[in-house]
Amino acid sequence: MRVTAQVKLATEKAIIAAARRHFVKNGLEATSMRQIAESAKIAVGTIFNYFSSKEALAVAIAADGFAAGRVAASERLADDRKASLEEDLFTLLACDIRALAEIRVFIGEVLEAGLSPFMTTPISSQATQIRGDRLEVAASVLARHGLGDAATAPVMHLYWSLYLGVLSFWAADQSPKQEDTWVLLDQSVRMFAGSLRNKSAETPFTREIQS
Repeated sequence: MRVTAQVKLATEKAIIAAARRHFVKNGLEATSMRQIAESAKIAVGTIFNYFSSKEALAVAIAADGFAAGRVAASERLADDRKASLEEDLFTLLACDIRALAEIRVFIGEVLEAGLSPFMTTPISSQATQIRGDRLEVAASVLARHGLGDAATAPVMHLYWSLYLGVLSFWAADQSPKQEDTWVLLDQSVRMFAGSLRNKSAETPFTREIQS
C-alpha cells in the first residue's frame, strides 16, 4: 500500500511527540528507540525511515526551539538599534536559552551528540543548519558594529565554542533560577567583544603567522 505524504507527516509528528516525552522524562541515554516506537504505536524500524539515529531525532526536536530563539533574537535586534555589541551578543544567546527552556533537561545531550565543535561529520542536516544559522547571525552582529572583518574562521569557531559552553553550563546549572548562567553569559560576551576590540591583541607573533 502506498504511503501518502499526509500519513508520512502524521507518523513523523507521532515519533517526535513520543520521543520528546521520553527525552524530557528520562533523557537520551535512558531512552530506547523501542520505547519511542511503542509510544508512537509504530514498528521500531519505521523510525529509521525518518531519523538516522536517536541523536538525530533529538536534534530534530531541539530544532524547533532553536528556530524560535532565532526569530525572537531577530526581532529584538531589529527593535534595539542602539544596543552595544555586548548587548547584542547577549541577546542572541539569551533568546535561545529561553526558547529551549522546555527541553533543558536533555539539551546538554543534544549539544554533545549533535552540535559539538569536535564532530567531523554532522549528525544531520538540521544540526548543520542550526550551527550555520548561529554563526551567520553572529557575523551579522559583528558587521553591524563595524567588526565585519573580524568574523574570520578562527573567531567564529571561538564564538561557537563560547555559545556551546554557555548552553552546556545552563543545562546543568543548579542555581535557583539559573542565575549563574546569566552571570557567565554576561562575562563571556564581554570578554569576547573586548578581545575583538583590543588592537594590541595582534602581536608581532600573530602578524608573522598571518603573513
